[in-house]
Amino acid sequence: MDSVLPASIGVRFHKTKLEDLAKNDKFFRAFLAVSPKPFQGVYRCSLLKLAVELGVKPYNVPKILYSIQHSGNGEISYEVDHESFVLELNGIPSPKQIMPLANAMIESTRQIESALVQKLNCMYFVARKVSMPTVDSMLKKENMNEEGAKMYFDFSRQLNDLINIYFSIEREGKFP
Repeated sequence: MDSVLPASIGVRFHKTKLEDLAKNDKFFRAFLAVSPKPFQGVYRCSLLKLAVELGVKPYNVPKILYSIQHSGNGEISYEVDHESFVLELNGIPSPKQIMPLANAMIESTRQIESALVQKLNCMYFVARKVSMPTVDSMLKKENMNEEGAKMYFDFSRQLNDLINIYFSIEREGKFP
């Protein structure tokens, strides 16, 4: 697997029209070729088609967009949609290898997606843990408890444990 990238990008042009930018810039010429018509002011295209048109690796396209957006000119703003997996095949598989390769790709993709869901769930619990206590409730617990400082350390430890679980999840069902 080469990378995880957005499947499509949408670009809005602010100061100058796409057609005018395309006259002097290779990137905008390629973008115009794969996304000739805007919808509600936003030009949309497949990231992969744009990469092919530009003759660059797909993971370079977001870098290019980021540098254009943050160049200070205020020419564009962009958004990305639907993450996708980019696979790079270095050779054409034989007909006998296609089904096992497809099955292995599906299984790996499912494991990645499952890990992403587990990470999302873990971050939900972190956010919930952080947002639950109010200052008043923490002060009441501190006053009721003889070891008030320990309560804060325990709370911090539990939060750190959740964050560490997040960063350790790589495969479904595999927790530290």
